Amino acid sequence: MTDESAPSVLGPLARLSDGDIIRLLFTQADQLSMEFAREVVSRGERILPRLAEVARFPCNWHKSDAGWCAVVHAVFLMGAIGGEAAVEPLLDALRLAEEFENSLAIEALPPIFGSLGPRTLPALRAVALDPGSEWMLRHTALAAMAAVALRNPETDAEVFGFIGRIAADDKEDKDLRALAGMILLHCSRREHEALLRGLADSRIAKGLYDKGDIRKGMRIPHVVHYRFDWMEFYHPDRILERRRRSERGRLSERQAEWPWMRALAAFVREGPSLEAERLMREALGRNRHLPDYLLGRKDLPEKLPRAVTPGCRDEAQLCAPALHIAWERVPGALRWLAGDHGLPESGKVGRNEPCPCGSGKKFKKCCLDRAAGHA
Repeated sequence: MTDESAPSVLGPLARLSDGDIIRLLFTQADQLSMEFAREVVSRGERILPRLAEVARFPCNWHKSDAGWCAVVHAVFLMGAIGGEAAVEPLLDALRLAEEFENSLAIEALPPIFGSLGPRTLPALRAVALDPGSEWMLRHTALAAMAAVALRNPETDAEVFGFIGRIAADDKEDKDLRALAGMILLHCSRREHEALLRGLADSRIAKGLYDKGDIRKGMRIPHVVHYRFDWMEFYHPDRILERRRRSERGRLSERQAEWPWMRALAAFVREGPSLEAERLMREALGRNRHLPDYLLGRKDLPEKLPRAVTPGCRDEAQLCAPALHIAWERVPGALRWLAGDHGLPESGKVGRNEPCPCGSGKKFKKCCLDRAAGHA
């Protein structure tokens, strides 16, 4: 199931067909209301196969338009509907969420499986034991098993004994062993305290927990990750918070990009004029990190940040790809940027070489003093 055109007239949600309801999943990103979620859940197992189709279609997991959240809605709503029929599609969603690194779904799946109860344990155990699966997928399966045990004490010994054996197995992946230990620590499993200390001593758990964390964890459980209500996602306050974060991100992007585009436009019109220099200084005042990425001094991260702070490096990383395309197309613009910023694009400029600002003068008779001052 992929996205199609949304119904033109919504009317009361109860009057919409199941097909129209599914199409709405692709229309409003993370802003669908609690009213909508309740309507979907009220349709129960009747609509579950359609939700499963959304979650099982790989292309839905890497959308960049308003449909990017459709798979998250499908996972959350299948979890709320529950029942035996939800188990298999949610297991498929677990694998796809890990493959496409969808953090919203990954974080919600343990408490979702916890709500589905002990019937999920055999399938989760199979995922956790699969040596062909990535360790993060196997860890999420272990966390889901712990969520089941926290809701169903009769499975306590079985589940935490299994997680303990994974953590203690010298032949297992070290990252998986460390995170299995983290689950035991979160759940204050005192019978495994010696095992946890051994993981800390062997440095397998380095950076995750130490002996001080273990002492504290044995006294104070930290199980919110396994028990939270994922349907709070649809609470009006949560929706408003996400909208505000999104608006701040868009505003920040405009704040960084416009000064740099104005400086570039002035350079196109007038070359390295006094006005262009003034606009360049203004752009640098807004975000001094952008030249590092525009000039290739620093590499962009594989994943660009989704939330940014105005004036900081994460904002520069978010804006640099689009700005670089524009600056690269203007002859001499990057050389001008390098000169104005005080450093060449690469290497060191000789005193008698042409100045990188594009003036045509030798470096020693143009920007050498300014470059030294910046340095």
